[in-house]
Formats: sequence, C-alpha cells, structure tokens
Amino acid sequence: MANLTTKWFQGDIGSVGDGFAAFGIGAASIGGGALIGAYSSAAAGPVLGLGNAAYFGDPIRRTTGLWGCLLEA
Repeated sequence: MANLTTKWFQGDIGSVGDGFAAFGIGAASIGGGALIGAYSSAAAGPVLGLGNAAYFGDPIRRTTGLWGCLLEA
C-alpha cells in the first residue's frame, strides 16, 4: 500500500493498471522479505527498486554491499 501511495503522490499513477502495478510491486517486495522469515529491507529493497525501475522508469540508486555489486555487474 505504501508503494501505491508514494507513486500516487509522485504523479506516476495515470490509470488503473498503474495502480495495480504499484500495488503489486509493493506486495512482491513484502513477499521477498517473508521468504527469508521477516520483512527485511535486505530482501524488499531490491525487489521494490527494480520493480519500480522496470515499470515506472525510476532510477536505480547505487547501493553498497551484495545487491550493489550485483546491480553494478
């Protein structure tokens, strides 16, 4: 729900499909955290960031650590 709200405030929701996409990306990020046993930004952050980049064209922020290395490769 937070991703949908954020995208709406940013003006990225222009159709019902955009709303469903934003909601789905947020839900998938929570699901990624659940797979490792708890909601965790280590799992949720990359899913949310890559999903928003793919659908909404958001920039992928340079990160450090394992995920940053994988994204920079």
